[in-house]
Amino acid sequence: MMRRVDRWSLCLVAVALMLQGCEAVNLSTEDQQALKDIEFVVVLPLTDGPEWTAEGSSWVARGAVLQEMYRLGRYKIINIPRKEVEEAAAATGYDVLDCYDPHVAAAIARHLKADAVACGEITQWSTRQETDSSSAPFVTSTKTKTDHYVGLSLRVVAADDAAILYTGAGNGFSNKGYTSAARLAAQQATRELREFWRQMK
Repeated sequence: MMRRVDRWSLCLVAVALMLQGCEAVNLSTEDQQALKDIEFVVVLPLTDGPEWTAEGSSWVARGAVLQEMYRLGRYKIINIPRKEVEEAAAATGYDVLDCYDPHVAAAIARHLKADAVACGEITQWSTRQETDSSSAPFVTSTKTKTDHYVGLSLRVVAADDAAILYTGAGNGFSNKGYTSAARLAAQQATRELREFWRQMK
């Protein structure tokens, strides 16, 4: 009976938070405390997308995640150029393309004196074209619009033991290019982390 009461109480709390414009944060007590103890965070490039057109997408995605981590206003971000990220990976005996692995990411974070690292994978990186034709007397015009789609899977990993403290996923769509779509995907992927810190105020 106690289990039913506890579960019902949790449901009531979640509903109350939704009514207040909040989202229930699905993080363990240990992970919440670990996230609060973090001071320095480094953001690594996400693994390149699956499509052949995605070469270099990892750095575009990194820029989008970097922006969202800054927006949190809770961490000191170690923002270093691409060359230094690659050098840090090499110094730990890894390739920068292996950053999706929590243990690799944690090793690089320790090398850079960070408490935690944001890393992950690109799950979608594609375009779709739509053609719109319009006709008038003696004139026919055709416009082609290109839509960009980006999906991200994000993790925040502790540098000391490679424990995964946070996971999030997001999808973005934009007809303004991959950068805009990646920004929207990063916003979704960090939504629960953002809500966690909002509730800590």
